[in-house]
Amino acid sequence: MTKTKIPRTALHFETSPCGRCYGSGYFGPKVVKGGICFQCGGSGRLLTRRGKTARDRYDALLVKRLGRPAADLKPGDVVWSHYMTIVDGWKPVDSVKAWRTVEDVEVKEHAPHTYTVNGEERTQQDTSVTIRFKSARGEKTVYLTATREHLAEWLIPVNDTAAVADIMRTIAAKYTGAWMDGEEPPARPVRKPRPAKTEEPKPAPAPKPLPANLYPGDCRKCGTLVAAGEGERECVDGRWTVQHKDGECQERPAAEEPKQTAQEEPQREERPAMVNKFEGECVRCGILVAAEKGERIRVEGEWATRHPTGTCPPPPGPAADGTPAVLITRSRLYPEVARRGPAWQWTYDYAMNGAPAIGYGPGLASLREMLRRKYGRRVRIVEGWKTTAPAD
Repeated sequence: MTKTKIPRTALHFETSPCGRCYGSGYFGPKVVKGGICFQCGGSGRLLTRRGKTARDRYDALLVKRLGRPAADLKPGDVVWSHYMTIVDGWKPVDSVKAWRTVEDVEVKEHAPHTYTVNGEERTQQDTSVTIRFKSARGEKTVYLTATREHLAEWLIPVNDTAAVADIMRTIAAKYTGAWMDGEEPPARPVRKPRPAKTEEPKPAPAPKPLPANLYPGDCRKCGTLVAAGEGERECVDGRWTVQHKDGECQERPAAEEPKQTAQEEPQREERPAMVNKFEGECVRCGILVAAEKGERIRVEGEWATRHPTGTCPPPPGPAADGTPAVLITRSRLYPEVARRGPAWQWTYDYAMNGAPAIGYGPGLASLREMLRRKYGRRVRIVEGWKTTAPAD
């Protein structure tokens, strides 16, 4: 058998560094096929857009002029093809296309099988073709199974030195992404800066005419009556309003000033207070009011008790020996913000010998201790809500 010489590829295609391995050819753990990059096959280069266009056209011309059915190949043929390397436990790695020598071709006929399509039974027989190439590494190379009707379309270019050289020259002359040996690679195209878009401002759209009013109503601008169909209606704040057309509004009549009368409005008589049925603290002086001895009134939405006007008892004065007297009164304090616990608490004020009251705050026990420290242990402390006559 005559030894077939594998032609050296004299056609080069434009490439750029691989974006996955950044041109190194290695990516990932080295336990998987030495850590080569599966995207570039370890070459570190990938075809550019111009190079891929030229390469695809080169492959198409080889198949068109030199293509032969895969089942007709024989051992020793030099074909333009690629192979798939099966890596243990990993996906197949598709190698680059090159001129390779066929080592073995196996055509296997499979048993026919029947399937149904829209109620119609069909019979199909598959034929698988396995092609092995000579490889120094000893990888297992396999082509996928093809059906009999598609087998004739599976064409693989077989080497013809003169025809291949003519195809190379044709591609190099026609496409900028390929060149022959001895030629300088074509210069990469320089991207021109895109001119800035200077869009002219679009004119504002003309306002949509308002629909005519179907019913009469008062104009929202001048307040005069607008007859049905003679004005416009417009939705303002979610409500339909009626108005005159532009330039048809009438002057709004001046509002009449209210006449001043010399007679004063009668004052509303105050409702007489009711008698208190239960004892309580006076809202004026803080002293206890006995049941049915005072008045019951409404203060800020709540019922309160007070002494009749001018009958509040005098505050306690100092004793004969000069001992001071302190009157303590209390009131309810509501929190500004809702919180857990009681809705209100007592807050206390104290007045010394009838002087103006001084605010203290919550805490009756602490207020007593403070008064005893400040005025002595003999100070007379009167709690207004426990007595009706604090001066006694």
